[in-house]
Amino acid sequence: MPQYKLKEIDGEDKIDQVIEKSDFSHEFTVRSILEHKKYLEKNIKELTSQRDLEVAKMTNYTENHPYILELDDEKQNAVTLYRTSKLLHEQCVEKLAELDEVVKEYDQVGLDIKEQTGLDIYGN
Repeated sequence: MPQYKLKEIDGEDKIDQVIEKSDFSHEFTVRSILEHKKYLEKNIKELTSQRDLEVAKMTNYTENHPYILELDDEKQNAVTLYRTSKLLHEQCVEKLAELDEVVKEYDQVGLDIKEQTGLDIYGN
């Protein structure tokens, strides 16, 4: 469990209070930089392949479903807008669930800080 302590006391304005969390530090190596660069280059290669695949799929769609191209711009836009909204809705639902979990974690951090230091960061 992380340990919290008040690093410096700055008057009564708790919003600027510095709190030290003791369970981590951030260090990195040259190797980690090189590995991350290699990872990025791999992603570029994969994304380039994905882009080319999408072109092939669009060609396949239009060859096997030529009516797609027969839809006027307004109908194509309507279908695209609906599909985009549907996908974004699904992403929002997933992200909201993730964010709710993070807020719950912050609530627990606030309780831990209050218990260990006496500082009530949420004013409860």
